[in-house]
Amino acid sequence: MIRILSFLLPLVAYFIAEQLWGGLVGLLTSFAITLIVNGIVWLKEGKFYIGDVVSDFLFVLVFGLVDIVVENIAPNAETLATSIALTAILAITVAVGPKRVLGGMIDKVRPGLTKNPYFLSLMRGSFFRMTLWSAFATCLFLFAFLYDDSAASAWIEQYALIVVLVSYLATEILFSRVKKSKFKGVEWVPLMTPDGTVVGGSPRPLVHDGSHWLHPVVHLHVVSSDGKLLLQLRPQTKKIQPGKWDTAVGGHIALGEQLTDALKRETAEEIGLTNFNARLVRKYIWHCDVEDEYVFVFHTSSDGPFNPKNQGEVDELRFWSAQELSDAIGKGILTHNLEKELNEGLIQELQIK
Repeated sequence: MIRILSFLLPLVAYFIAEQLWGGLVGLLTSFAITLIVNGIVWLKEGKFYIGDVVSDFLFVLVFGLVDIVVENIAPNAETLATSIALTAILAITVAVGPKRVLGGMIDKVRPGLTKNPYFLSLMRGSFFRMTLWSAFATCLFLFAFLYDDSAASAWIEQYALIVVLVSYLATEILFSRVKKSKFKGVEWVPLMTPDGTVVGGSPRPLVHDGSHWLHPVVHLHVVSSDGKLLLQLRPQTKKIQPGKWDTAVGGHIALGEQLTDALKRETAEEIGLTNFNARLVRKYIWHCDVEDEYVFVFHTSSDGPFNPKNQGEVDELRFWSAQELSDAIGKGILTHNLEKELNEGLIQELQIK
């Protein structure tokens, strides 16, 4: 709540001081309030958010300068001045992030909602479109101010705000339906924080487009009775690391799906193994150019038989010895995350021979 006040109180202080003593005093007063509120945050949280202080200063400075300039040039252009100020507020909200401005209020209605990066992306998009419509309204009011005696100006003053508001709402409905149609039938995956907490979900394609939204996956290492490690060859059609040897089983957890259920489903689909017992051996966060994954790594022992259900998922299955795995590291044969696990002692951990 204090973080929100650090954004709103300087604005309120500016309005009050500007009405009493003028724009310059309003700016100085709002700057002082910004320092005081952020000082309270510092005392309470033990951290001084210099980035927040700078953004608060810039916000009030832009708003105040716009207000002072418009008031000096056109004292009677109150509608225009309000529209310019609103556009500036919205633009800065998009720049600093809606969570910074509205996070506390939204989380009071639904706790933890703003931890979901997919929701934040939707909210930022909505604020961006709101900013564009507000800028359009500013252009209309500017026209009305410059051509004050025209019939068009009178119409703008009376109806423009309603038209712009209705247009914004129509735009949001259109964007919502387009997005719903685009992701119709698409699998949703959970989104997580680095500590492993699920904070909502997202359509699966969006976590592979460079957004780096952290999402969970399961890996299963299968070791034969003679101590060799089963690997799968990724098809050339795969978007990520095609044609490389990878963990025997690897796949996404669906939104709302239990970890063990996802492991059983992916194992049956990729290698056709249904009767097995697995243990969790490690967890880690994997970062690459297109995605961030929270990886749950399991281990089981099995000699098969293996019969992949989805032929397009796996080109080949083969057992590898410890020496073969060691020789393949660094030669572009294995996937990057498998090499990471091998370099961190997977061969010794699973007693691969």
